[in-house]
Amino acid sequence: MNNFYNEYTHAKSLHETLPVSGTIPKAARNSWVKVIGLCYIGNGHGYREGVDESALSYYETFVDSFSEAEIIEFLKLLEDAEFTSALSITKPDERIRNLAHQLYKKVSNVHIKNALNLLIEAPPRKIDLLFQSTQFKDAVKHIPDFNV
Repeated sequence: MNNFYNEYTHAKSLHETLPVSGTIPKAARNSWVKVIGLCYIGNGHGYREGVDESALSYYETFVDSFSEAEIIEFLKLLEDAEFTSALSITKPDERIRNLAHQLYKKVSNVHIKNALNLLIEAPPRKIDLLFQSTQFKDAVKHIPDFNV
């Protein structure tokens, strides 16, 4: 409720408490990627399209710092119903595809690229079904630490 009034403060606080190295501890990685992903993608509602514009620059900075490990966690989140719940709405669907494009440019692993490309090319507002597809399962089976 009224999360746009609170997100900026929390995003700023997270930014100020990140390790100097920028490396997120493995134990916190899944939660980190999920929260940043949810906030960056938004819910598609309201005039701000479900994204807190004042906190968006922090989310963009966090996403820019994603390593291959965070990108793998991002792909795993496609199985998480809470994470994918807004993806049947046009704006979050567009935003997750834009995010996948950004992440695609950051990786060299062909299997991760293939999985991100499947996300980018998925039918409109159907990304929530991607994780169940044989094509996606085949794409991620060779990604290290990706237990499908």
